[in-house]
Amino acid sequence: HDNHGYRHNKVHDLLGTIAHRNGKFKEAIEHHLKSIELQQKMPSVDNQKLALTYNNLGMSYGANGEIDVALSK
Repeated sequence: HDNHGYRHNKVHDLLGTIAHRNGKFKEAIEHHLKSIELQQKMPSVDNQKLALTYNNLGMSYGANGEIDVALSK
């Protein structure tokens, strides 16, 4: 289990959530995308956590007025 990668993934996910709550949706999107990228590189992907991150990403796209992008992810 890659603890270093897991920590980076979790940090990006949390930073994305904080950015979203502060109305910084583009910044939130960047962090959630990075979190997804890191999760997909993990030796074993936790599908539940990955699904939550995709949900967070979709919420940020939607809040940023990018519903079409949110639906395509």
